[in-house]
Amino acid sequence: MLKLSALLAIITCLLSVGGVIYFSKDPVFICETPFTMTQNVNNEVIRAQGVMFVHVDGDKLFIKMDGLLTHQSKKYIIARTIELAYKRYNLKADLYKVVSLDTVRDDTDNIDDGLVSGLLFGMRQKEKIIFLKRVGDSVILFGNNTFPQFGCLRNPAEAHS
Repeated sequence: MLKLSALLAIITCLLSVGGVIYFSKDPVFICETPFTMTQNVNNEVIRAQGVMFVHVDGDKLFIKMDGLLTHQSKKYIIARTIELAYKRYNLKADLYKVVSLDTVRDDTDNIDDGLVSGLLFGMRQKEKIIFLKRVGDSVILFGNNTFPQFGCLRNPAEAHS
């Protein structure tokens, strides 16, 4: 009887710990949104517009960008997938440090990696720091460490899945 009670206590403890871990994890966030952005730094104007697919799962961010970008009167095509892993940098400010970054460019993508990196992480950063904040369970904001340039609203049908 004592062995059975001990076994039951261990199983209950393991289930409790598993439940806490499972239910405290942020759910996967998936959305698709159009984006339009104008950035003017030292009279250097960058304009970008297109469509973005965003997938956030734990400490991974997956972004698929398709669109057009104009920089110094030159026009470029953005057609790339960016996958990054991040860790806490300043939780109070919703800032995270990118610890790994992988970019896959489609054949039509003709934009310099530095320009896209500047859009996401800022032009003057040595370390790649991102702002990433969930607002409720239906909106995510992200961008560089100065302010969020991008926002994405989850499809209402997927918000509670």
